Amino acid sequence: MSDPRVKPLQWSEMRVSDKRERFEADSAFGSYEALEWSGGGYGGTFAPVSEDVDGLEFNAKSIEAAKDICERDYIMRVASLLNPL
Repeated sequence: MSDPRVKPLQWSEMRVSDKRERFEADSAFGSYEALEWSGGGYGGTFAPVSEDVDGLEFNAKSIEAAKDICERDYIMRVASLLNPL
């Protein structure tokens, strides 16, 4: 049996202005965002499904780097369900 592959996050453009890029992807764990901050830097957020947990913010070097950070977090969460410690 081969190793299972995780389906990648499906990103949708969610611009709130013509100046700043913003993408969102939903998952069973919560919503991920990759965006350009109003100050000009890049980063993203992860908003867990649970309302008891605050969202997490992070900085990145580009939109693609922010998407990669989100993707790695998502894959880690899926893998933890497949291979519990």
